[in-house]
Amino acid sequence: GYTQQFLAEKLKTKAQVISRYETQSSMPTLDRLVGIARILDVTLDELVVIKRMHSDYSEFMKEKYK
Repeated sequence: GYTQQFLAEKLKTKAQVISRYETQSSMPTLDRLVGIARILDVTLDELVVIKRMHSDYSEFMKEKYK
């Protein structure tokens, strides 16, 4: 699976920033969302729907990228 550190490196940020996105204590910019979608190989629409459908997004990501 993808770790926060992996995503952070790809997005040129810190793992703590990714953690804040996962816990919804911070929201990514549109550009950052596009970057996340590209890394995860999903569309931006899919990324937003996934986030809304799964209250525990980090658990969803663990299952998706085992």
